Amino acid sequence: MRRRFSYANVAATLALVFSMSGGALAANHYLINSTKQIKPSVLKKLKGDIAGFSVTLPGEVSITHDTASYKPIGLSLAIPPGSFIVAGNLALQAMTTSGSGATESACELLDGSHQLQYGAWSPAIPAATAQAAGDIPFNVAVSESAPSTLSVDCVIFFFDGTGLAIHALTGSITAVQTSHNN
Repeated sequence: MRRRFSYANVAATLALVFSMSGGALAANHYLINSTKQIKPSVLKKLKGDIAGFSVTLPGEVSITHDTASYKPIGLSLAIPPGSFIVAGNLALQAMTTSGSGATESACELLDGSHQLQYGAWSPAIPAATAQAAGDIPFNVAVSESAPSTLSVDCVIFFFDGTGLAIHALTGSITAVQTSHNN
């Protein structure tokens, strides 16, 4: 079958080219690149006290204590009412004097006394280094109707080895407010 140029094919191709270029020109013309292009009443609604809140662990903290009971590690963050994206991380290190061992530790991100997220860390401690390191990350969305406090508590479930010490080397909680709940 031989292709021929017909009036319909040429008209359809030209219509397609003009419609695509017209859309690109319109998009370029109506592109918002300054707040002066936004209606003042809309701009007022967009402004607010949307903010970020952050806290870091003040220093190395020992979490070696009685097993099976969660204890605060000193990482807490007060937040106002609103919706937040919360991210946090704990860098942990386990050391033993016996040369090798194993442990299972867990930390939880709390909103007051309510658990938001749970993370566990179960390293085998090799004899060659007598230590292991790892992270427990936290990522969660939170919506509060009243001021609240986010905190991290940790526990050691078991350990195998002598002279075991577990430390939170660094830690942080960051909450970015996405909206108000008034």
